[in-house]
Amino acid sequence: MRPRGFAGFPRKTPRLVPNLLRRPGGVVMQKASVLIVDDEPGIRDALEDILKDRYHISKAEDGRAAIKSLERVKYDVVLLDLKMPYITGLDVLKEIRRNRFDPSVIMLTGYATVETAVEAMKLGAYDFLRKPIGMESVKLVVERAIERKSLVDENRYLHKQLEDTFSFSRIIGKSRKMRDLYALLRKIAPTKTTVLIQGESGTGKEVVAKTIHYSSPRKNKRFIAINCGGVPETLLESELFGHTKGAFTGADRTKQGLFEAAEGGTIFLDEINTAPLSTQVKLLRVIEESAFIPVGGIKEITVDVRIMASSNIDLNKELSNGTFRKDLFYRLNVVRIFLPALRERREDIPLLADHFLQKFCREQKKTVRGFTPEVVEWFLRHDWPGNVRELENAIEHAVTLCSDDIIQVGDLPTSITSPTPEAGLSAIKFPFKKAKETFEKEYIVDILKANGGNVAKSARMAQIARQNLHEKIKRYGINAKEYASA
Repeated sequence: MRPRGFAGFPRKTPRLVPNLLRRPGGVVMQKASVLIVDDEPGIRDALEDILKDRYHISKAEDGRAAIKSLERVKYDVVLLDLKMPYITGLDVLKEIRRNRFDPSVIMLTGYATVETAVEAMKLGAYDFLRKPIGMESVKLVVERAIERKSLVDENRYLHKQLEDTFSFSRIIGKSRKMRDLYALLRKIAPTKTTVLIQGESGTGKEVVAKTIHYSSPRKNKRFIAINCGGVPETLLESELFGHTKGAFTGADRTKQGLFEAAEGGTIFLDEINTAPLSTQVKLLRVIEESAFIPVGGIKEITVDVRIMASSNIDLNKELSNGTFRKDLFYRLNVVRIFLPALRERREDIPLLADHFLQKFCREQKKTVRGFTPEVVEWFLRHDWPGNVRELENAIEHAVTLCSDDIIQVGDLPTSITSPTPEAGLSAIKFPFKKAKETFEKEYIVDILKANGGNVAKSARMAQIARQNLHEKIKRYGINAKEYASA
């Protein structure tokens, strides 16, 4: 006999409970889990029969049992009856949202009104099914609910990966300058303060901007970066503020600008120094009034966007030249961050090198244990005009060419290992003994810096006895404590 309030349920068959399904291509995946909550046993059993071949099924006879089950198990979908004794379906739905259990919830009822449906949707229900429920309807709605849950979970996972990628722990360095940078970033991240980031090319200005964003209350909104120097001057204003249809030749449709797209989030204006003066005027207005008018438009658009900007040149010179507006500079320069060049924090080079080594070993599926002392020596002596980006590229090059389990000098790019003409000339100014002593002293200082003044670690890196290193430190009058990490 068909249970009351249900249509199209199949003949009873033995229950199958395989633990795994296979996606096309043979990839193993877990079965999705479904909780059926209804006070009518016939409805519960019929829904189970329809869905059990594709999903792990659990059942609850009322709202109280459902909440207990949700506290123990993470479900993908909940089929939830609206009218039940003790606790109604809407109350269970409220409890689900309050406790952030987060399954996709499909409401079931034979008594639905428009008001009830609206309330359920406001509380986060995915869909509403009216009794009697068709078998195909159940299958279709549950399948769509699971697809939606999968997309939500994937989005959260990717967002969490972004947060992890741009967390403070991913800014590598233990030098005093980097520790000062961490302290500053932690203070400004929770605020809406405008930030100006300055540093040479390759020092990681965009990485710092993303770290601030993903450590702020805006982390669930968009981070949009634009290189002002990479967009033609005639198009930059349209990219930033959008345009209306017919605003200029070729504007065949209305286009949303990046400021509007970044609503609630952060916009990062890289190479702000290259923005033309006409665009600078509009940028100033956005900062001051949080509003702008699209190109060709007449209606003002209000936005809530945090603005960060960067420059790889000294903006004070641009002010003197008249190519950058003073009022815009002062508005941007609320908090200014100076990123040190890599040559100014050589003690961080071994840490960065190891970080990039692990990264590219994972990507290339190689096992490389580390670097020879000669390689470390080249790293510490090189000036790195391309900064962290140059070091990253050098490590990728070395991992690609490495045929052993350790990076050799021959694996490095020639730009690292070829001495500059100046270095050769300076070396021949001294007798051999003096040149050797000069090199040895500089080498010991560099390796002490790299290891925070720790003599034991420095000796291991240099592959010499600690006693020998102590003797050399004493001979050259080097104070290892000067390089100790605070």
